[in-house]
Amino acid sequence: MEVAVSVALLILANLWLMVIPQTKKDDKHPRPANASYSGCRLTIGKLTGANSESNDGIQMGECWANTRVHNQKCAFFVPFEPGHEHYDSEGGPYGSCLALDQYPQASDMSETTNLANWCFFWETKIDPSSNATAAPLPSAPGEKGLPMPIVCPSNLKDCYSADWFEPGGKLGAYGDLYPTYRGIWFPLKDPSTRKPLFCQGLGLGCDTPNMRGLQLQHLINGTCDVEHKCHPPNGTNPKP
Repeated sequence: MEVAVSVALLILANLWLMVIPQTKKDDKHPRPANASYSGCRLTIGKLTGANSESNDGIQMGECWANTRVHNQKCAFFVPFEPGHEHYDSEGGPYGSCLALDQYPQASDMSETTNLANWCFFWETKIDPSSNATAAPLPSAPGEKGLPMPIVCPSNLKDCYSADWFEPGGKLGAYGDLYPTYRGIWFPLKDPSTRKPLFCQGLGLGCDTPNMRGLQLQHLINGTCDVEHKCHPPNGTNPKP
């Protein structure tokens, strides 16, 4: 009797697992923001009545590309402070991402000199059967542009986004776009030598790659001579 009950419970458990979708990182379906503002921050803790989700220890590109709540309308990326254990990890600055299903008011946001702060906005989905039009995206303080893309640190195995920006990849259509972020960035490193493969930001001596070109497999074969071309973020001259 006990054996029969155990077998029955096992069968029911397996049927339940077949019905319930299993969430895996490689099942992600990215949907990048429609508008992005660097040097923008949310000045209130949360929006009244909004559904939200917050994630820590991610790149600005992850906050830009991956929605986190149903019918997401905005997300706010706040970088970790210098000195945080993950602040300057490859692909950083890392920080927290707050996603919301409501738009903020203009008075809920302000401009900041930290260009690693980002405000991201998504268009409202419209039912094709209705005559409704999409609500206009909020205007926001800061500098409108594109953040650094999601990148795979050289010491991370089985990175879920490794081929996203390749032709035919989940973000292949974005691979030819160029980021405009003007703040500090902590580049990927050569897996063998552990030396950086790019400058600590864009416009610091090496030509700006597109989002595909900033991926590890392309930077390794790139032409950025970090030692002789890259200016530090403070603007001093590179080595002769």
